[in-house]
Amino acid sequence: MSGELTVALKKGIRKKAKKALREKSAIERLRKKAKNIEEALEIEEVIAVLKKTETDGASIVKFKNFTKKWKGKSIKTLTKKEIVNNLRGYTEQANRIAKLIEDNRIIIKILDNTDFEELLIKYGDTAEEAKATAAFNIGVKNYFRTSTNVSEFMSEIVHEGTHTLDNINKFKATIIQEEKRAFFQERSFQIATGMGQDFETIEELLNFIITNY
Repeated sequence: MSGELTVALKKGIRKKAKKALREKSAIERLRKKAKNIEEALEIEEVIAVLKKTETDGASIVKFKNFTKKWKGKSIKTLTKKEIVNNLRGYTEQANRIAKLIEDNRIIIKILDNTDFEELLIKYGDTAEEAKATAAFNIGVKNYFRTSTNVSEFMSEIVHEGTHTLDNINKFKATIIQEEKRAFFQERSFQIATGMGQDFETIEELLNFIITNY
């Protein structure tokens, strides 16, 4: 990976990295350096990590307080406003998804486990595949299990919302490419909110996708 942001990060020069991050032109120049999707993911992760250093503090506390408030409670009782407000302010993609939810262009459906799995089977999954699925997307509708905890739910919204955005934008890609985009955006949100990551490294994320899709 190359570019002023990455060099600054590797040298530990946080001030320079943050200054470059604030300049949209610097971000775009760095993004254009990516030769393939793996490099693009690494570059975006650098940006996400740096943004986390800027959102540490009030924004991180806000998300922690939100998840603490809803710990042990059903996500089915979350209002659209609460979902939207607690997606915003962490990543560009989460902001886009929040806006589409607010405008009713992304629909959130929270189902109990039985209804969730029956719907998946209706769409062609086996019973085993349905049981192993945490969330899924059909068109602009995004389906989640009512048993999901609130932090996982917010993370899954970013993942499934990315698929929805691709559907809206008529993005054409292989299933591997689609999942790379969705898992990466989910991971960036996890980093930015400080909730903890499903995958410690990009390599782990890519290996999971290749193995499972």
